[in-house]
Amino acid sequence: MPSIGRSAMIRRRIASSASRSARVTGDASALHRLVRKHQDRAYGYAFRLTRNPEEAGDIVAEAFVRVHNAVRNFKGNSAFTTWLYRIITNCYLDHRKKERTRQAL
Repeated sequence: MPSIGRSAMIRRRIASSASRSARVTGDASALHRLVRKHQDRAYGYAFRLTRNPEEAGDIVAEAFVRVHNAVRNFKGNSAFTTWLYRIITNCYLDHRKKERTRQAL
């Protein structure tokens, strides 16, 4: 896991992405509550996937933006965290695809 300083930096990055998304949609308080409640567990999951603190932070930030943009589509058939982890997994897979494409060029 990242050091205390790095952890604070990653939290700020996640919060910054959440703030940008909230400004666009106009629902800042709801997004900030979601981020505060789930960011540590989301980051831990992303870190287990990536084994890279910066990459995990980027993936979680992107995942919360996606969650915020798609939260109206959440049907409640599963736990919110199950849905969030699926989004994190998809962000991770998308990130890997981009990396492979970059390396191929």
